[in-house]
Amino acid sequence: PATFYNLSANTQTSINELAEHLETIIEPDVTADHGDARSGGVRESQLDNTKAQQHFDFQPTPFQQGLKQTVEWFNDNTKHTDQ
Repeated sequence: PATFYNLSANTQTSINELAEHLETIIEPDVTADHGDARSGGVRESQLDNTKAQQHFDFQPTPFQQGLKQTVEWFNDNTKHTDQ
């Protein structure tokens, strides 16, 4: 059977917090459009890295640092087109 591991910053982050952090990194010229909450939507979630830490000595990267590194990786490794 397959084994799955959670890899995350091991902290809870809301969609609004994610959007705010992305805005500071990529400085988009957009405004968030907030709608009503969806029925049955997950209100809170947090991954548990315990198994990855035990099996791989995994150490989480702080959320903002990891998000910045992810954006930099996408900027360096994806083709950009002007629209």
